[in-house]
Amino acid sequence: MAGKYYVLHTRATILQQKDSLDKAEKFYLQATDLHHRLLPKESAAEDLRELPKIAYVQNDFDKAKRYAAQLLAEPNLKPHHKGSTLFRLNVIAFEEDDVAEFNHIYEEMKRLVQTDGIRILNLYTEVNYHIINGEYKQALRLAD
Repeated sequence: MAGKYYVLHTRATILQQKDSLDKAEKFYLQATDLHHRLLPKESAAEDLRELPKIAYVQNDFDKAKRYAAQLLAEPNLKPHHKGSTLFRLNVIAFEEDDVAEFNHIYEEMKRLVQTDGIRILNLYTEVNYHIINGEYKQALRLAD
C-alpha cells in the first residue's frame, strides 16, 4: 500500500510540474485519501499543501480556501505546513482586498512566528500588510 501512495504522490508532483493541474489535483486527492487510510492519526500535508497552490494558480480562490481549511484541520500538522498555508491564505485575502481576513491571518502568522520560530513574515507579507491597511508610505519604505 505504501508503494501505491508513493506512486500517486510522485505522479501528482510530475503532473503539477507539467502544468496538468486538473490531473495533478486528482492524484493528490487520491494520495491524500490513501494516506488517511494508512495513517489516520498523521497529517497528509505533503499532498494537501499542493492543492491550495493548484487552486490559486487556477484563480479558484474559494477552492484554495477550502483546501487550506482542510489542511489546517489535519492531525499533527507541522508548523511549517501551517505557516505556508497561512501565507497562501494571506495572499488570497490581499488579492480579494479583504482587510479583516488579511489582518486576522497576519496576526495568526505572527503568533506562529513567536511560538514556533517559523519564518513566514517576509518582506512581501509586510509590504502587503501596510498596503492593505492604507499605510502606503510605510509600504514604500519597506520596499525601497
